Amino acid sequence: MKYYLIFYFSLLLFSCERNKEEKKFKINYAVESLNIPITKRYLNSYQVFNPYQEDNGNKFVSYNRFTHSLNFFNLESGQIISELELEREGPNGINEILSLYFHNRDSIFIYERGYLHLMNLEGEKFKSFSLYELFDVEELGEPNFNFYFKLNFNQENHSTIFYLTQFNDKESSPKIASLNLKTMELTILPVKAPIFLSSEETTGFISYLGFVDYWKGEILYNFQNQSAIFLCNPKNGKIKGFSGNSEENPSQINLLNINSTSDEFDTHAIENTHFLSVMPDKWRNLVYRFKWNKPSVKNIERGFLDKQLSVEVFDQNFKFISEILLPDYKYQINNFFVNENGLYINVAHPKNPNLSDDFLSFHLYKFSMLS
Repeated sequence: MKYYLIFYFSLLLFSCERNKEEKKFKINYAVESLNIPITKRYLNSYQVFNPYQEDNGNKFVSYNRFTHSLNFFNLESGQIISELELEREGPNGINEILSLYFHNRDSIFIYERGYLHLMNLEGEKFKSFSLYELFDVEELGEPNFNFYFKLNFNQENHSTIFYLTQFNDKESSPKIASLNLKTMELTILPVKAPIFLSSEETTGFISYLGFVDYWKGEILYNFQNQSAIFLCNPKNGKIKGFSGNSEENPSQINLLNINSTSDEFDTHAIENTHFLSVMPDKWRNLVYRFKWNKPSVKNIERGFLDKQLSVEVFDQNFKFISEILLPDYKYQINNFFVNENGLYINVAHPKNPNLSDDFLSFHLYKFSMLS
């Protein structure tokens, strides 16, 4: 199938005055726009995706659940590369994909509930792992990935790490398990939820664990209900914590009575901050984290779609540098990633008045420290 594409690429330099915090920490950034023309077979926003690099540049693979296919894009040329239609039945059959990781053309990691598959760029599935046979689900919890905890393969130790969902919601239960795909050795890491709740209080559903990538060989993760950032050494299980805050002490969201109504739970989630998954930028020795804040006081509507979004920037030692408030109704939540070009954010908020079905659009944020 041949596509006739027009690539639009524009550079927007922010010349507006930085706020006092940005000046204090000498942070600067520029923003570029990338609009990839798409057809009706493609989406303007993807929930399951993975950026990857090949010799000819930076690319992006995503799962289209409506067509049950993998969509490939070139982030350098701003063009569609190809569409790989998947099978649901037979030796190459795969059901709905919940997370994916492009290791190379011969090894694309695919997660569907209960299974981890390996397939190549031709759609041939050459290996599958039944996770329910490898994990004691009743004891450890269900191994999975989601929008916050991404599928990732560590080539150094041949392993992937899973987020464990406990059905009994034990706060004291381990949250991460590592599986060596070469030896099939299972290791339970001592990652547990921070304990600051009484028996009558909860943080609502804001309790997801966030993971995107490793930081200098260690697992970099955080919880949505507090600002703290953690590193876990996968070799010895040692954990280090950082405040993840402009102040020295970590902050946490307000607590809610466990007997509250469903409406009160929703209001609590809307009015409190979600500390989204922390992301390393190994090319600039920076770390980013998005915060999904409560709606602006100027917004009459106060629903989930009205919550404000900001991005925090930390140095390589997790010292807070700056927080940049992003424009309202601009970006799709959880649709951001990092590569050597910078930080990409999907321009596809459901209330974005300029949202188009003709383009897959990103804003590329390029951060730099002033000398």
